[in-house]
Amino acid sequence: MVKDKESLMVSNAEKILSFLSPSISQLRNEYEKALALQSATTHHLIKKKNELANVRKKNKLLTNRLELLVSKYKNTKKISLKIKSDYKECLSIAQKNKIKLRSVIESYNSLNKKLHKDQLDYSRAIESKNKELLLSLEENKIIASDLNDILLSYADLKEVEKKLRAESDEKINSLEERLKKVRERYGKIRDNNGLSYFEVIILATMSAGKSTLVNALIGQELLPTSNEACTARIFKIENDDFQEGFIASISDNSKERSWVEAFPESLSQLNKCDDKGLINIKGNIKSIETTDAELVIYDTPGPNNSQDKSHGELTKKILHDGNFGQVIYVMNATQFGVEDDAKLLTSLFGLVEKDLKNKEIIFILNKADQVDGSVGESLDDLVSSSEIYLSRLGFESIKIFPISAMAALLSRKALHNHKLTRKERRTLDDLIDHAEDTSKSLYEYSNISKQEIEYIKECKLMNNDNSDLWGLLDYSGITAVEFFLKRKLGIV
Repeated sequence: MVKDKESLMVSNAEKILSFLSPSISQLRNEYEKALALQSATTHHLIKKKNELANVRKKNKLLTNRLELLVSKYKNTKKISLKIKSDYKECLSIAQKNKIKLRSVIESYNSLNKKLHKDQLDYSRAIESKNKELLLSLEENKIIASDLNDILLSYADLKEVEKKLRAESDEKINSLEERLKKVRERYGKIRDNNGLSYFEVIILATMSAGKSTLVNALIGQELLPTSNEACTARIFKIENDDFQEGFIASISDNSKERSWVEAFPESLSQLNKCDDKGLINIKGNIKSIETTDAELVIYDTPGPNNSQDKSHGELTKKILHDGNFGQVIYVMNATQFGVEDDAKLLTSLFGLVEKDLKNKEIIFILNKADQVDGSVGESLDDLVSSSEIYLSRLGFESIKIFPISAMAALLSRKALHNHKLTRKERRTLDDLIDHAEDTSKSLYEYSNISKQEIEYIKECKLMNNDNSDLWGLLDYSGITAVEFFLKRKLGIV
């Protein structure tokens, strides 16, 4: 029975083996295929691993190259920033050189114009002198003839002296009188015609900005300025077109000092000097060219505002003599109608009252740029009020000019490439911004005629320079004051 069971088991095992044999063979084949696939996959992975290693090497090389490029980029950026900085600096230097070039061109044109005018004047003077010389020769012939007649007559009289003594005495007296007249006539011919002067007297109370106005007319900071009464004596500024720079000296009737170079410090020292003479200043006032008459500006302490009474008396004498051509009275637009102004204006009117119709006085409202429209202040109203105020004091034909002497001075200093302090530079920038935000120049608020305002505008257009500095100079109103001075001098 056991054997049967074993046979059965063997038979079953064989059946199972015969049944599983194809599957095992198939599994073996699949296993071999799997091994072959694994081998191929392993080979592929090794290949990919090698490729990945190569990629990593390339990536590392690219990373190193990228880092090198980034470093070069940073260096290039630094160089670019430096180049940009240098470019800005070059641009700034070019702008300054442009301003200098404009100033040089302006000076050249001015000198060329003056040279042409001087040539014409020289030609006219030569022609005039030739005519005078011919006239003088004719006069000399007449004189020689008269002298010859006198000598002949004298000889004849001497021959008959004994017989006709009474008659000869009468003839001699007649001839001597005739000779005297001839000598006087000859002396007049020999007299040289001296150059005439156009004198401008500038008056103001303390802190009105009088010295700043004079500096603006001169075109540079020359006279001492401060909030105190800085004009202790009279400054006489005489225009001299051929003088390089400005020179100064103290002089009175008894003595005259040697000339020294004029600048604020030296003038401050002269101003404090114990000598009582006035301070003479000579130099080229470039803003006002003169031909027939030389411009002379008196910066005075005022009849009632002098630390030395003799200077106040000298101011009164100059006004009383009436030899001046123009009076400029400076008022502070921010302190209009103060008591000091009333006293000085009353004194001025008393001194010039008799000759008021022949001697023009113009009134300056300085610091007009500080009139604040945001608090209801108006330049039109201020000019109108000033005109009424001055008319009540007795003045007639009143001309009022709102200006900013500081704007005029700083713009001219910058245009002439004079050194500015940091404070002056900030003030200049603020004034330029203020002028750009304003639609009208200060002289357009003046109470002069529309035709005169338009003419001043046309003179600005002829300048053909739209820079900020020229715009500020036009806004300041100083050109209108200079226009009236030039008209008085016969230049325009």
